[in-house]
Amino acid sequence: MMDTPKEIESVEWNDQEKTWMTRKITVDEYHGFTECRYCHQPMSHNIKTNNEFRVVYVKCGCTRSQWHIYLDNTKERYENNMMRIGGILAIIVIIASMGIAFYFYTETSFREVVVSELGGETMVGEVKFDVQYVTNYEFLEKTKEFTDFERTQIEQGLTKGTSETPDGIYFQIQITAENKGSEVTTLTGGQFHLYDNEKTRYGASFVGYGGNELSMIDLEPNNAVTVTTQFDIPFDDEMKYEVGIVPNRFGLQESQEIAFICIKNCE
Repeated sequence: MMDTPKEIESVEWNDQEKTWMTRKITVDEYHGFTECRYCHQPMSHNIKTNNEFRVVYVKCGCTRSQWHIYLDNTKERYENNMMRIGGILAIIVIIASMGIAFYFYTETSFREVVVSELGGETMVGEVKFDVQYVTNYEFLEKTKEFTDFERTQIEQGLTKGTSETPDGIYFQIQITAENKGSEVTTLTGGQFHLYDNEKTRYGASFVGYGGNELSMIDLEPNNAVTVTTQFDIPFDDEMKYEVGIVPNRFGLQESQEIAFICIKNCE
């Protein structure tokens, strides 16, 4: 968990120069960061500067030059390729084992907290949650800043990108979280899942529209935050929907609860 920065060196696209430029931005308020899935370093920060909430993008630990050197070296040496393939397979096995272990951990270590009434509040660990259904969207527009940043990630083969248009609809929720404990806790979109009454589970979808969209937030003790996230689902207006809040390795690790909060068609 990183210390709250006073200043961030942002990376921004310069249309005139057709290149990426860096500049320092003063941080008035800090509201967490989004971690790069490859190098596990911050790739963007949620801040308030000059009375404006912004998502500021930064250089993470991945670079295009290092990636190309890696590819060139692996193309030249077949034996090294095979060794790396073996390493990748080993990593896949490890990740699969971790997934199975996490499944059994969630099945055996947590106790459920079910809130059946619409608009109810519940505690997960030391964090109080209020989750509400907002509305449905057929399209959510990314910010230009995020689009420019994402383009470089796609060019480097680091991501496939996010989608402004869902396969079904974007079912959006609003989350208000208040940290009642004495330690900083981290909130991520991966802790929130949507369930219909057939027990189909949907993971949260990050789009990149800025504002208060949830990515990763370090929530200080005695502080509260309100954010939004969404799920790409085949929406049924008659279906009952519940939001599940599940601790993961990024945050809420001390909790012994999984919360299920009904947010639509709860009767």
